[in-house]
Amino acid sequence: MIHGLDLRDMTPAIIDDIFSSFGELVFARLTHEQKTTIKEMCRSRGAVVAVTDDTDNDSPWSPPHPKSDKTCQIL
Repeated sequence: MIHGLDLRDMTPAIIDDIFSSFGELVFARLTHEQKTTIKEMCRSRGAVVAVTDDTDNDSPWSPPHPKSDKTCQIL
């Protein structure tokens, strides 16, 4: 599990390395900006992305990439 406080100190290269190294990742206690960054990284890899939060207007679901069977859910 990667906590939002730890994530803020990681460079984009480190985060990309993590995405490349693990099939499944769990993120916790993220800011809206961190969720958006992770969502875009997942989408750039062709993943289907769903983001949920305790507010109604946080980050909307993004439609799947037409040639992807990958999924990425950010809770």
